[in-house]
Amino acid sequence: MAGKYRRKGSKTSLFLIELIISVFFFSLAGVVCVRLFLYAASVSRDASELSHAVLIAQNAAESFLCAQGNPEEASLLFLDSMNAPAGLVSAYKKDAGTGTAADTLLLTFDEKWTLTDAGADMAEDDTCRYYVLLDYSGEEAGGSAGDHMSRLRIEAGRTSPSSILYELPVAYYTGRQDPALQAGESVTDGQETGDKQE
Repeated sequence: MAGKYRRKGSKTSLFLIELIISVFFFSLAGVVCVRLFLYAASVSRDASELSHAVLIAQNAAESFLCAQGNPEEASLLFLDSMNAPAGLVSAYKKDAGTGTAADTLLLTFDEKWTLTDAGADMAEDDTCRYYVLLDYSGEEAGGSAGDHMSRLRIEAGRTSPSSILYELPVAYYTGRQDPALQAGESVTDGQETGDKQE
């Protein structure tokens, strides 16, 4: 009789051990699945942010090329294409009209990539999640003597935590300029013929 009770007890303990092992493996699989879902959500969010950043940077680059490398015109075209708030556009027009427009234009966006009116005060504004910086302060001298390039560096990123999502350098060839004309010298036909006769 004692042997029968022992066999039942051993079968029950084996069943409990199997149950505990099964629960452990299901828990482990659940943790792995949750981590995979969180990772997929993070990758999807990063891809969405990068896609928006690239789209806006390309928009800014096209505006720059359409304006033939003119920073003020390019900025106004870009602001118009982004449906910028009227206050932001009028402030930029005022600065551009008085010649006090900076070499850079900083724009801020909310979590849905909608342009905000915050501008340089993005640290104080809670709605600013992303920024786009248009930097026109690049060198204008080209590779060859007399060649001139108008340059723009576009940077798009997150404000918090601060990180760059995408950068795009753009250059527009503005033409060859004669060094003699740059120095203010003028060469007339009479001088040229006079030089030839001597």
